[in-house]
Amino acid sequence: VQWWYPQHGNPAPRKKHLTFFVGSSEVNKRWFPERWVEIIRQLSSRYMDEQIVVVTGISNPEQEELMYIRRSVKHIPNVLVSNPKNIDGSLNILKGSKLLVSHDSYPIHLASLLHMPVLGIYFSTDPIIWGSYENINYSFIASSLSCGGEKLGTGNCSHFHTSCPNIREIK
Repeated sequence: VQWWYPQHGNPAPRKKHLTFFVGSSEVNKRWFPERWVEIIRQLSSRYMDEQIVVVTGISNPEQEELMYIRRSVKHIPNVLVSNPKNIDGSLNILKGSKLLVSHDSYPIHLASLLHMPVLGIYFSTDPIIWGSYENINYSFIASSLSCGGEKLGTGNCSHFHTSCPNIREIK
């Protein structure tokens, strides 16, 4: 991604919104859309003066989850569900963000290039290995559940490409 940043210059100085990146190509990195809706509803009512933008990746399952979220929050005036189709679209949204909340490393690394605050949510990967290395404004939440399937040194659970036995328990 570093090829993009120097070529396109510095991020916009005025930050407009909070961004939730709710997608991931790996199913075990994705949180359930119902949980995203719950958090978005809570934050949008608590911070009514803040614009919240929700985006996702391009896979069919991610798009389906985004449609569920869109239907669930369509009545909330300070929530916008957007659907960028490429890296430039994602970067344009991130450039206007005050904060990124994501459970996927791709937007976390993009946000780090833009020097913006990030909250990473990790279910089946190690936030120390897969998180942001150089962003001083990086924080994370990691699941405390353990299935005993951690692969040493990789930062991934052994169930990473299959189905996590504990994923439904994560709240």
